[in-house]
Amino acid sequence: MAASFAALLDVIDIVAQERLPYAHDHAAVLNYVCQQGARLIPRTACAIYIKEPRQAGLHLVATSSPAFPFPSTWPAEFLKAAERGHVPAFSVEIAEAPVTARAMSGSRRAVVFWVPTPSPGAQCGLLALVPYRGCRLGDGDLALARRLAQVAGFVLQNQRLRGLAKGQLRSEGLMWEILDPAGEADLARALAQACRLGHNLLTPHVVIVAEAPTEAIAERLHRSILRSERSGLTDLLVKSVIAIVPVDQVANLLTEGLSVGVSRPCLRLDRYPSAYREAQEAVEIGTKLFGPGHITHFEDIESYRFIPTLIKAGLIDHDEYERIAALPDDLVTTLEVYLDSAGHAARAARQLFIHRNTLRQRLDRISTLLHVDLATSQQWLPLQLAVKAARLMRSVPTVRGDQVGGSAAEHRVRWDERRIDRTSASAGATR
Repeated sequence: MAASFAALLDVIDIVAQERLPYAHDHAAVLNYVCQQGARLIPRTACAIYIKEPRQAGLHLVATSSPAFPFPSTWPAEFLKAAERGHVPAFSVEIAEAPVTARAMSGSRRAVVFWVPTPSPGAQCGLLALVPYRGCRLGDGDLALARRLAQVAGFVLQNQRLRGLAKGQLRSEGLMWEILDPAGEADLARALAQACRLGHNLLTPHVVIVAEAPTEAIAERLHRSILRSERSGLTDLLVKSVIAIVPVDQVANLLTEGLSVGVSRPCLRLDRYPSAYREAQEAVEIGTKLFGPGHITHFEDIESYRFIPTLIKAGLIDHDEYERIAALPDDLVTTLEVYLDSAGHAARAARQLFIHRNTLRQRLDRISTLLHVDLATSQQWLPLQLAVKAARLMRSVPTVRGDQVGGSAAEHRVRWDERRIDRTSASAGATR
């Protein structure tokens, strides 16, 4: 029996490492499992039945001996009995077999083992072991068969993961095609492909760009999107998540601990590239203004959208910026709210939750420190630009503006590199 278990370990190793030439053909691998079962437990026939989606009953997918005519289907009650009782093995009467089969089988009864699959979306099934005439199954034989059933479950789970990977690869590629800043996508084809994956992109959708402090937190958001939509238009790039999601799903995403930028809603396919830029700007500016861990909609930062470009163009080298940058935080905030209120003192005081006299005192102090007359509206535009630049530059430290989220081109390059890696790996496995 020790030799049989050692041989079983070899079978597990071969299946797990996909060393079979037909490793990607799950039906052939299941046949291999059945054949090894009959080899490890002599004078038995082995078969695997699978519950296929949207089909009644269990269907025969693999057998060790074509000479033994296993029934092509079994009632689903066998599977339900195993699920209800959580019994690792039980005995059932097989269907009436011809004379040749009865000569091989002593009692026309099969010992059935539950084929476990750890993922709820994977197929499930049973492994049946039928002893030939004169063969009695011992405890060691039953333990071997139970392990073979677990190997079959691994094969089914691996098949499901391959299917998910292929589907997700298509979803990722489609998403980057839609977000392509060069605008070279075939919109009609992309829309049709999105519909096949279950996405109607002519209904309100937004683009989100999320930045996480750790890879695990980014993976959590990525998984939550895929749970809500199996073929979700999303991609995970280390600590960044990019996705196209329906407007009404944003509030349900697991965004705790992430900085998230949300674009304005899209109703046309040709608006998605600009929506991607909006989401990038929202997460970049929102993180600087409000700190990490916030959801920032593009509408919240529209007045800041050109400030990073102006900063790179030299805005912070001007005298107005240097004087405003030297102001304390409360005065910077007061000046920004006053200018955004177009000089309306009562409105600014309400937004700042201070008395109008307090506002007047602060404005007088600002005028003295900046050497400007705030009553002169001609001075407001340069001051407004400089005060917003000061807010961004003194806010929560983050990565440089040209690094936040990465550009669309950089993300597309990373996607292309990863796709090449996966294709190469797949080709190597096939060889």
